[in-house]
Amino acid sequence: MTRSAPRHLFAYGTLQPRFVPAEVACFLRNTHAVGAATVRGTLYDLGQYPGLVRDGVGGRKVSGTMLELPPPPQDQALLHELDRYEGPEFRRARCVAWQGQQRVTCWAYVLRHPPSPGTHPISTGRWEPILAARGRRD
Repeated sequence: MTRSAPRHLFAYGTLQPRFVPAEVACFLRNTHAVGAATVRGTLYDLGQYPGLVRDGVGGRKVSGTMLELPPPPQDQALLHELDRYEGPEFRRARCVAWQGQQRVTCWAYVLRHPPSPGTHPISTGRWEPILAARGRRD
């Protein structure tokens, strides 16, 4: 039995609609923000962007935006472009997000490797570029 591909993407950093850079905005124009969501994990401040490490059931909550992907085959073209944008530091992983009490299987970009020593977690679990630019952690 094969699992169907997730139809949503959990965005917690620069892929969120209000923070998306011009270089990927054209790719995300066919997505639809369906609301706030959370995943279990730890969010790290990597400077100009955050990185997610999933922690499983006992992890902190990371806040972001759930995006509905376009229908096939446009979804695969979009994900391919986002994979390139995210680069080798991140991998796209299937995960579970929560929208209120509703569980949603989705894609999320997670760090391939643990953050380097000295990298600080964002205690609030919510990334805001203005705070990152100021060097604040929460």
